[in-house]
Amino acid sequence: MGIRSPLVRLLALLLLAAPLLSACSQEDLEFVTALAKEWAAEKGLLDSAGKPDYLNIGLLIADPSSDPQAAAALQAGLVVKGLEDADRLAQQGAEAGDLSKIDAAIRARPSDWSYQEQKAALLLAQGNPDAALSALQKSEGLVRDRIRAGGNCRTLARNMYSHRLNALQTQIGRAPSADLTAQTSETQAQLRRLSAGQPIPFCP
Repeated sequence: MGIRSPLVRLLALLLLAAPLLSACSQEDLEFVTALAKEWAAEKGLLDSAGKPDYLNIGLLIADPSSDPQAAAALQAGLVVKGLEDADRLAQQGAEAGDLSKIDAAIRARPSDWSYQEQKAALLLAQGNPDAALSALQKSEGLVRDRIRAGGNCRTLARNMYSHRLNALQTQIGRAPSADLTAQTSETQAQLRRLSAGQPIPFCP
């Protein structure tokens, strides 16, 4: 089976590096996985047993000019893998009440506002509302940066508040508190206003 499309090649290697296509059907995943494995084997990134060939991968990273297309796809895959690892670390921290894991995710991806939302919720659960407010302000600042870059304010606000609600609900399930309940009510109110097409303070 030949693999002709550069886009398919890129998506295939992304799948190998970090399987994130959860919205696809099982048949879709199996098809793309087969394409990925075939292409990676052709490029020498898999050995005869179908396992990553770390020697060839290392050589490609050391000399990307030897196969620029494969090197670019591999680098993209590593970026996605890093994102997946940071997401997993932040989620583990939120579920275990371990702030250090969320902070590690933030260090790995300082521009990802969703980690600040998880940090704020955990800080509220730990009884530290001042630090939680600071984390929320950092999250909102990062979202505003995206708005200034051309993003739609209401769409981004809905995404932010949805993440905030999920983070708060995780902490309510783990360690309920009055602060968490109050912030949850406020977040739900903002989402209702957005759904109704009403103005909100975040998007005047």
